[in-house]
Amino acid sequence: MEQFFQDVRYAFRTLRKSPVYTLIAVVCLALGIATNTTLFSCFNAIVLRPFPFDDPERLVAVWDYNTKNNNRTEVSYLNYLDWRDNAKSFTELGAYTGRSVAITEGEEPVRLQGELVSANLFPMLGARPQIGRLFRADEDKPGAPGAALLSDAVWKQLYAADPSIVNRVISINNLPYTVVGVMPPRFKFPQRSEIWLPMAPFLSSDPRTSRAVAMIARLKPGVTVTQSDRELAELSRRLDAQYGVGTTDWTGSARPLREDFVDSETSLIVATMMGAVTFVLLIACANVA
Repeated sequence: MEQFFQDVRYAFRTLRKSPVYTLIAVVCLALGIATNTTLFSCFNAIVLRPFPFDDPERLVAVWDYNTKNNNRTEVSYLNYLDWRDNAKSFTELGAYTGRSVAITEGEEPVRLQGELVSANLFPMLGARPQIGRLFRADEDKPGAPGAALLSDAVWKQLYAADPSIVNRVISINNLPYTVVGVMPPRFKFPQRSEIWLPMAPFLSSDPRTSRAVAMIARLKPGVTVTQSDRELAELSRRLDAQYGVGTTDWTGSARPLREDFVDSETSLIVATMMGAVTFVLLIACANVA
């Protein structure tokens, strides 16, 4: 250890004698390390970090796919119900869609980014509340009494993190809703959501041509995405023949959830940039050497 400290002192004296060289070396290394650190943070968040869900490799996103123009879009709520009840490729098929709502109690209403979710969505993902419970199936029915899940931020900002918020009736859009639980601090699914409500009371009367629902499904063991694609296409043809809604250009389609959130092109771009800045760091090290 004494030898090590002697080497450190010798290196420090040497660098102090050459301030210009020392400044150039420090700047080169600082730029290379800072660039790599920044890009690696993006690379890790986009490509490497696993989804915070149970068994994420079995999760797929399900969309309506237009065979003529290759566009993907949301699915109608009624089609979601038919796919959920008839598709054999999935153990579960859940749905969600955005809906802005307001807490209408107190002097001024508070506008929140809301999300309508099917009762089976969070259990399928493995999401759990920090207090209270998730939605029950009977709360996700047309005409069911109002129920709500709060985000951790809303719970703290509006209700001072009071644990007695569970089972309290609050006013949402001037209607009574019972708070059944509070989600964990970092839970924001799908993005920036602040409050969650059951889906059926809002969408059960929508026509089959109204596409507003995004879906996530969990593949059964041994079932591939291609197999689920074929089944969804067959169900789409059957529904079109049964209801005659003129959707022959649209067919159900599934893709791995990670590819849906981060497509392969984005992953390739980020990986290429990571390789480029790593090469920059190597050049900086070579210059210093």
